[in-house]
Amino acid sequence: MARTACVVGVDIGTTTVKVCATDERGHELAVVRADTPWRLAAGTTVLGHEDLSGTLDGLFRQLADRLPGRHALAVGFAGMAEAGYALAADGTPVAPAVAWFDTSGADELAALLAEQGDGFTATTGLRPTTRASAVKVAWLLPRLDGRSASSAGPRTRTAASGTRSGPTGKAVSWLNVPEWAAHWAGGRATAEWSLAARSGFMDVTAREWWKHGVDRVGLDPAAMPELLPAGSPTGTARAGLPLVGGAVVTVAGHDHLAGAIGAGAVHPDDCFDSLGTGEALIRSRPATKNPGLLTQAVAAGFERGPHIVPGRDYLFGVLGTGRLLRALLDDRLGAERTLADVDALGRAAALLSATGRAAECAVTLGSAARPMAPLDPAAVVAALHGLPDAEAWAVLVELTSWRCRDAIGLLDALGGPGNALIAAGGWYTSGYIRAVRARVLGSVRLPVGAEAGACGAARMAALACGLIPDLGTWIDDWTEFTAS
Repeated sequence: MARTACVVGVDIGTTTVKVCATDERGHELAVVRADTPWRLAAGTTVLGHEDLSGTLDGLFRQLADRLPGRHALAVGFAGMAEAGYALAADGTPVAPAVAWFDTSGADELAALLAEQGDGFTATTGLRPTTRASAVKVAWLLPRLDGRSASSAGPRTRTAASGTRSGPTGKAVSWLNVPEWAAHWAGGRATAEWSLAARSGFMDVTAREWWKHGVDRVGLDPAAMPELLPAGSPTGTARAGLPLVGGAVVTVAGHDHLAGAIGAGAVHPDDCFDSLGTGEALIRSRPATKNPGLLTQAVAAGFERGPHIVPGRDYLFGVLGTGRLLRALLDDRLGAERTLADVDALGRAAALLSATGRAAECAVTLGSAARPMAPLDPAAVVAALHGLPDAEAWAVLVELTSWRCRDAIGLLDALGGPGNALIAAGGWYTSGYIRAVRARVLGSVRLPVGAEAGACGAARMAALACGLIPDLGTWIDDWTEFTAS
């Protein structure tokens, strides 16, 4: 590798977009960030493709300014799943991406379940919720031509062209947000297994598009992009892009999975805890062709699909911890709080014992022995009302740590005993949260690098351009926390 070369990873997250450059051994050279440019349109949170491309272009320029003389060999794009762009036949988005956390689509979900029942989970490995892209697309496309979901009739395809007839016949295919970003940068329009698996359009055991699922929402199965595993080279970045122009382009997968790889959770039995905007737990298992294992995972509160580690599936569970922590801080410290405010609250909480109160709160919220049961942030804030700020914080950090511990126990029951617990995410910057987690969970490894998701995307980029032969050859540095 040339002395001035690097690889670049992009993580398009729910809160921020991160771009990281690393050297050939995976050491961070520089990281730049910007807020994810959501906007509100008619009461729906959306991400316009031009807003996203402008943010990415600006971040590449910032990174190039910080690394004069460097050039990228490859760039990988990871990010949030479920949100994406319905595309016209020429590849142009016909509408903004609807946020994955938007709750629109309840009627469409009910119609899907009435038709498919357990077949949806047995095919896609997903819990039936409005997060799935298939539900969002079923909700969105009829509204592009002013029809309501209930009045949207069946779609027809013209025999001559393969395009759809009728007033809403513009959208024919789909790309998740990171897939579209990789295409914008210069790669071919391709879909990646782990992202596609979150859409509800993929038969995850066959690793191919679920044609009925695609067709039923009004897209064209024949127009859907090629499905490839993460780290597959899809072209080269446009010459005009700062730093990455001419680099190999790859889609690096779902951000939580990229975070696991960036943090060093590359071994089969490693458990990865991603404690950022929400909280996700990930374990890998051998890839399966048994739909029964998909429904078994969902029954336990998890989802299953293709990992970005070759030959593996993921077990993926969402705890939502970050939203709960943020809601309490908003209530007690206000939206303008600083990191110093949170640290001070943690120091005060560390002087208290929260065990009894946390147990009471778990019963009140219906969370005792039900770690995967979703908790409403407003209900959590209400349950802690009347407690002093430090005690409320101590109770919530204790309670959410217990939920994480119990969820890891469920993963062990599904996949056998785990190996190392490797964690990342912004909430682990809190010394108080680290201390409680170490006491409740045992030894926790945190990567030295600041942005696990972007680092994981860079790692997949290194794989795509042949810089590393496999994911296990990149050196990982951790700080290990244990109970004092």
